[in-house]
Amino acid sequence: MKWFLLFLITSTQVHAWSYLYPDLITSQAYLFDNRIDTSTIPGKKLLRFANSTPNIGRGKLELRGGNIREDNNIEVYQRIYATNGLHTSRLAGIFEYHPEHEHTHFNDYAKYRLRQIVGLSGLGQVIAESEKISFCIRDSSIYNFRLSHFRPWAKYKTCGTGVQGISVGWMDVYGKELPGQWIDVTSLPTGRYWLESIVDPDNRIKESNEANNTARIQVFIP
Repeated sequence: MKWFLLFLITSTQVHAWSYLYPDLITSQAYLFDNRIDTSTIPGKKLLRFANSTPNIGRGKLELRGGNIREDNNIEVYQRIYATNGLHTSRLAGIFEYHPEHEHTHFNDYAKYRLRQIVGLSGLGQVIAESEKISFCIRDSSIYNFRLSHFRPWAKYKTCGTGVQGISVGWMDVYGKELPGQWIDVTSLPTGRYWLESIVDPDNRIKESNEANNTARIQVFIP
């Protein structure tokens, strides 16, 4: 009986750990920082807007570069840490060098859409969208210092091919004047629309919650 109880306690201790997954969301507040741009592309009307992707999970988002592919892009592996100090890795996508930004981005990190408003606030069909947006993923600013695994210093500061990420309670911020931070609205009639931003639209990143990646606001296109 003593041996059985010892085995039971030991077995329980061995398995008393869990993975610390990140949880990415889109900050609705940053979408309100928007404007109409008619000068960047002659003859085009662009809706420019800021975007932010906080990490509210129990674990940090950490992406590490791996093998170089034939197209010179780099395989990206998400490293997921556990409460016992160990970690596991999984293939998540690719890093690609973006000359406009002069640093390396994680591809397909976000997607921007305009949708019709049905009635007063109903969600209608998509009528305009951007290409999937790549980000240089880093700790840009603090989002919520009250989260249990928050640390008050930025761990991920650069946009190299080695490591990128977002710490718990931090967020990656993209200003509205950066390349790619727009949707072409040239052909749209005057009116109100939903502006929608989705982080990790293809679920390339393993998260604790995949259902909270979208934020949207109403905007007026003159």
